[in-house]
Amino acid sequence: MDSPLNPYAVWAITVDPLNPEILFAGTGTPCPSKVFRSTDGGKSWEEKPAAIADECPNVGIPRVTGIAIDPVNRHNIWVGIEVDGLRCSTDCGETWKTINGTAIPNPDVHSVAVAEGPSQDGLLRGQ
Repeated sequence: MDSPLNPYAVWAITVDPLNPEILFAGTGTPCPSKVFRSTDGGKSWEEKPAAIADECPNVGIPRVTGIAIDPVNRHNIWVGIEVDGLRCSTDCGETWKTINGTAIPNPDVHSVAVAEGPSQDGLLRGQ
């Protein structure tokens, strides 16, 4: 199927369960790692500024390996990146924070899931 993302290797994609017009896609090896958002069911895509490393040790170009939409607050989007950690957006992908360090001691993230439950506001603030 033809798509505006044809030039990219898409490694992860997710659809907003309450609004299937909103999709997020993540790319990576062999093309640059990027996060894209569509608000029209995939007809068009806009790159979002997730500040992903161009290269990482042992893998070269990293891959976006997981994307999750918070089931309680759909403005919270989580992106896992191979050897470059975790990113979180609290404004539906407009801006992103890197969540690494003590919150995520191993930056080699290969999947992301968000479950309903007590708030983890410290993670959202990057602490």
